[in-house]
Amino acid sequence: MMATTAVNLESQFLGRLILGGTLLLFAYYTLWVIGLPFVDAEYKKSVSAFFPPVELALGIPSLLGTILFGALFLRAYYLVRLDRKDLKTSTTKKES
Repeated sequence: MMATTAVNLESQFLGRLILGGTLLLFAYYTLWVIGLPFVDAEYKKSVSAFFPPVELALGIPSLLGTILFGALFLRAYYLVRLDRKDLKTSTTKKES
């Protein structure tokens, strides 16, 4: 019982850590894409030092989305192949 509680607390901490990191990245991206264009010209140079060029605002999420989609597609393909292999093996055993 004690080990289960420790695992639950560890999972809860990890979940909060991931959620906090995600919220931090979302806030940074929002400031970068939405807030940066409204900065006055006199402060633009100093504020822009904290952000990459705005041209990358679509490129980075597009690249990450493409990589994620490809990884999910490959995982689904692998699982379907594995399932068909198991189905073929079980059909062959029934015929014997």
